[in-house]
Amino acid sequence: MTQDLLDQPGPSQVGDTIDSGNCGWGTDSHSADFSYTPISPWGSVATVLGICGLTAFLGLFGIFIAGAAVIVSIAAILRIRGAHGMVRGMLMAALGLVLSLASVSGGIASQIYHYNHEVPEGYKRVNFPEEISARQFRYFENGQRRLHPEVAKLVGQKVFLKGFIWLTQSQKDLEEFVFLKDNGECCFGGEPKPYDMMHVKMQDGKTVDGHNGLVSVAGILRANVAAASGEAVYTVEAQMVEPSRTRF
Repeated sequence: MTQDLLDQPGPSQVGDTIDSGNCGWGTDSHSADFSYTPISPWGSVATVLGICGLTAFLGLFGIFIAGAAVIVSIAAILRIRGAHGMVRGMLMAALGLVLSLASVSGGIASQIYHYNHEVPEGYKRVNFPEEISARQFRYFENGQRRLHPEVAKLVGQKVFLKGFIWLTQSQKDLEEFVFLKDNGECCFGGEPKPYDMMHVKMQDGKTVDGHNGLVSVAGILRANVAAASGEAVYTVEAQMVEPSRTRF
């Protein structure tokens, strides 16, 4: 009997032999059907930046973000295309490009619109740093102080200015405050010069809350060249104070 068992044909001798290459793990055709193409991180980054670029409708900083998103999206498209099908993500990169381009154009259009409509009717736009602060006072030999002739023309007129509120302990319901040409005067530069600041007085019982960013002030400009040391030479009788709609 032992000899009979030994005489039986083994797996290598029968017609339906077991495929040694298969080993129970599936056929070669199934293996060929399985493939994976990774997603390029460039596509994801382009989409995220494109979404962040929508902040261009809120201000100038957002426009810079959207501009950077345009560059990254174009680079992503070129890199994914250059991979010749080895990576995916072209649709994501294209979406980022569309969003960023729309944000740049829309943000710039929004800033232009607000710039053209932010000055109240009857008021004159005046650049505080360049048209007032840079034109410092003139002193004579007797110590008498005079305004620059171009600044003197603005006194008594309705002006529209941009600057920063010098925040003190009280930041709510302000009836008056010190108005500075830039935030460096109060936060980084110490005591401001008398021609770099104004005393703003709200009119008609109006008040305003403190604001850390750029603000717009509309009112009548007054000047007192005889103001004592530490007192503001310039005063604005303000009818409107609000966060600035544009940065320029």
